[in-house]
Amino acid sequence: MSCSKKVTSQKSIEYSRNGKVSYVASKGLLQSFNSQNFGSSTQDAAYFATVSAIENLLYKGVANSPSENPLIKNELESKLAFENTLNDLAFNLGPERFITKSLIVDDESGSGGHLVTVEVEVDVKALRKYLEENEIIKKFGL
Repeated sequence: MSCSKKVTSQKSIEYSRNGKVSYVASKGLLQSFNSQNFGSSTQDAAYFATVSAIENLLYKGVANSPSENPLIKNELESKLAFENTLNDLAFNLGPERFITKSLIVDDESGSGGHLVTVEVEVDVKALRKYLEENEIIKKFGL
């Protein structure tokens, strides 16, 4: 089972998570990341980049950041046990709940579509709390 959702655009470019997420800075409880993804339009690519940032925080962590370790330790087990909740988090109403800022910082268009870099500011503490409340992860320190 996969938490990936087939989100397509007019040219049928589907979402695919990538590791192109880098740490920018922290401001209080918020962490900023640059995330890059490809889509057939600027809007699709920006959306895909945002989802990729959230999924990287959840399952992979982001190098050289306070979130180097993933919030969810076992991606496969979590996706099997909490498929609907995690799909909602990544693709439906979830990402916007935890993103306090999203700004396109680069948009390169080519023959196949757009490669967009988005600076995404995430309330990681609220994201962790959501995962704890939905019993996807245990409370910190327990």
